[in-house]
Amino acid sequence: VGLFSNTAFNYSTLGTLAAQLAVIYLRPLQLIFRTAPLSPLQLAVCAATAASVWLVDEVVKLIRRYN
Repeated sequence: VGLFSNTAFNYSTLGTLAAQLAVIYLRPLQLIFRTAPLSPLQLAVCAATAASVWLVDEVVKLIRRYN
């Protein structure tokens, strides 16, 4: 299955990302949810952590495929 073949999943993922960024960076939502904006470095660490979970899963799939 291609990465962009499931459009409903892709839209829901983009919507979730947009909502999360709104809660982090829009002042009215910061006040409601008691959040603070992340620095670019903090945001990069979060993205790298999330990507590492995906990367490990892909490596496990490759190992299972060849065994």
